[in-house]
Amino acid sequence: MIAASLPLVLLVLLTLVIAIWNASDHGLLIWTMGLGVQFYCIALIDNSRWQYENIKYIENTLRPLIEPLVDPSSAFWQYERYLSNQRRSAPQWWELTPVLWAVVAVIAAFVGRLYDLAHHTNALPTPCALTALDWSGLGVNILCLGVVIYNSARIVARRRSIFS
Repeated sequence: MIAASLPLVLLVLLTLVIAIWNASDHGLLIWTMGLGVQFYCIALIDNSRWQYENIKYIENTLRPLIEPLVDPSSAFWQYERYLSNQRRSAPQWWELTPVLWAVVAVIAAFVGRLYDLAHHTNALPTPCALTALDWSGLGVNILCLGVVIYNSARIVARRRSIFS
């Protein structure tokens, strides 16, 4: 249920940024939008983690309780194992997509901020033109990117552990 509402959160965030663009500090908005996209990515990863937790519970806790009641020759419980065999151990696209989005968010925020500074000064900005807010925003965004990468690696490991 949460996954269906996540894209709407991004739309609301983008709408808010557009609405207050002219009345606010662009640097703060740009870096906040980058963080918003990364929090969205963390929510996607967490959604996958909960799905894997549910599958692990069904396969490792409930299945042994029900198995004596099901015909042993029946392939009734084989769907998740079938999917696991198809996927192998390589990371899946839905596990890596949030990392890609988070990387794009950091790059887009940085380039967008440089473009914004160039637009206001009519000159190519140098790293010296970045303010303390910009360096802080970049640092926090990179830290959040690390969290996205770490959590993505954790859900890959969680998926692999379901049938191990």
